[in-house]
Amino acid sequence: MTYSKEWDTAYYNGQGCPRHMQPELRQLFKWHLGTTKGQKMLELGCSYGQNARELITSGAKYYGVDAHGDAVISAEKECPGGVFSVQDFTFYQPFGSDFDVVFDRASVSHNTLEAIHHTTDVIWTALKPGGLFIGSDWFSRNHSEFAYGEYVDNGTRTNYKEGQFVNVGNVHFTDEHELLNLFCMFEPVHIIERVNRRVVPSIEMYWESRRFSGREYRTAVFDIVFRRPK
Repeated sequence: MTYSKEWDTAYYNGQGCPRHMQPELRQLFKWHLGTTKGQKMLELGCSYGQNARELITSGAKYYGVDAHGDAVISAEKECPGGVFSVQDFTFYQPFGSDFDVVFDRASVSHNTLEAIHHTTDVIWTALKPGGLFIGSDWFSRNHSEFAYGEYVDNGTRTNYKEGQFVNVGNVHFTDEHELLNLFCMFEPVHIIERVNRRVVPSIEMYWESRRFSGREYRTAVFDIVFRRPK
């Protein structure tokens, strides 16, 4: 299992668990699906179901997997109409192979490069021909935090002592060339890097490292869409 056990602590602390779907992910659905009604959708890293609620309400056929058992139990209670499973999605998902959409938001990126390669095989198998993989907030190597943490592999860091990646285990930072390699069997549809620059105030923010106080801090992520060919 490649699931980072540090996420158990992060979940209990409420870290990295927004209450609602992020607008960037919602926009990707709008651009590339038009509507989610009737779409059979699999979420990798469903957490407490913050995306599931909105998609089920929209009329999507929602399935979600996450390796954190308590999060999945909570999602099942809070999101009637969804189907959930406790699984390490980098190796397996139990729901078959006829999905219109497989998606994640900043979940696949919290793995090693080898595990992400395994995950693309899981995605390929889950999607029907012509189906889409939609990924939001895949961390870019232009992110300020890429220079820190402990080295795991080419692109992956871990054991952050401060900032937004404390207690989350592995964090993989990518670039466009690597994304095209990871999804080489797929047709690229959308690859956009979002970079935000700001000067960190001297007042400590829980999600920003103290080392950046008074300096520029860059958050940089990719939004990606790939299609399994027909």
